[in-house]
Amino acid sequence: NRWCSEGVDLLAAPPVERCTTIGAAESALAQVETFLGEGMALRLGNPKEFRSQFDTVMSPDVTVRVQQVLQRIEDVRSMCDKRRHSLKTFIEKPSRPVQAVSPAPHQS
Repeated sequence: NRWCSEGVDLLAAPPVERCTTIGAAESALAQVETFLGEGMALRLGNPKEFRSQFDTVMSPDVTVRVQQVLQRIEDVRSMCDKRRHSLKTFIEKPSRPVQAVSPAPHQS
């Protein structure tokens, strides 16, 4: 639950559309990737495997609660993956060259 709350806070940061520089997008991408890495360190990589390890010792009430938490983990992971994809797209998008245009001559 703590990991999910931190993910929600991270995702509440300004959206990709508000990244005005590549540096800001790269920083945001690094934060998302670090966060997802922390989830893997907590062994949240495969929620079904996590649940199966404890399924035999959980009461029905606890099983329901665990299912809710696992769904929340999946939701946060999915939103982080989408944010990561958007940031990578923004970073990799080629910048358009700016073409200088001379002002039209003034006609009287």
